[in-house]
Amino acid sequence: MTLAAPPAFGRPMLLPPLTSTLSPSIAEQMKQSRPLTPLAPFPYRGEPERSPVFTTPRHESTTVYALPPPFPHYEPSYASPAATPLAHRPRLPPASWLLQKPELRYEYAAPSPVHHAPPPPMFVAPPVTSPTHATIDEVRGECLDAQCHQPVKHRGYCKVHGGARRCDVPGCPKGVQGGNLCIGHGGGKRCRFPGCSKATQSQGLCKAHGGGVRCKFDGCNKSSQGGGFCRRHGGGKRCSVDGCPRGAQRGSTCAQHGGKAKCMVDGCVRADRGGGYCEVHRKDKVCRQGYCNRLARIKCEGYCTQHHRELCISNNESPAVC
Repeated sequence: MTLAAPPAFGRPMLLPPLTSTLSPSIAEQMKQSRPLTPLAPFPYRGEPERSPVFTTPRHESTTVYALPPPFPHYEPSYASPAATPLAHRPRLPPASWLLQKPELRYEYAAPSPVHHAPPPPMFVAPPVTSPTHATIDEVRGECLDAQCHQPVKHRGYCKVHGGARRCDVPGCPKGVQGGNLCIGHGGGKRCRFPGCSKATQSQGLCKAHGGGVRCKFDGCNKSSQGGGFCRRHGGGKRCSVDGCPRGAQRGSTCAQHGGKAKCMVDGCVRADRGGGYCEVHRKDKVCRQGYCNRLARIKCEGYCTQHHRELCISNNESPAVC
């Protein structure tokens, strides 16, 4: 059998041996006149890897298709077996190659004799939950604290339960009124009365100059302490002693039951009734208005601040600073 020229793809085709139908003398003459010429070698590029494992050689060009050698030591040079030298003819590999197995080396890490303790568990902080949210249902517009129904001021809470910004003065628990300060430390609006630095209550005035809620009792112009009345007419806190109708002076008791301040006069043990004086030492210091029991101001001509202001307005005069 003869090898034909390789096609574009695949292995070479095996053709049956050619048999001549001519007479032996004519065939012999044709062989002498036209000798068989060897075919051109394969367009092979690259040297195959010489390895006991059968591998396919790598081709550098994708446009040239070469016939892969069937054995490791086969180097195709001629297409015709008759023209191929004996040293380059294909040979089978020795059987010992097929019986040999590649050595595989495995390395195993020896266990360490030292016992390593597991790392301590990481600290996980408990979830922060508000007790008020878990016990009560949220009501729109009301404080989130339990048992509190006050309106919300800031971040879901009322002023009492922290729903307000605090004063910037260290240690002050009061809420901010203006300028990051509470009223006591200068925050909020000031009274528009000339020379007065107190905070306004209503209509731009402080309590001393007529601002704020007044007592509902007929003829009383004092400021309301609670419930719409002044302290004398039942407003403000009452004494905590059972059966005592007096107002609380200091703490939760009246002056008679211990909640009192002493008169500022040296040697006087009586209770303070207003302005730092007892009833005896404040008689000649009260307002000239008949029903008023407030202390008079030196610059207000014997009147208290409120009545002196009313007197100046009625006379079309500018009220002096008291």
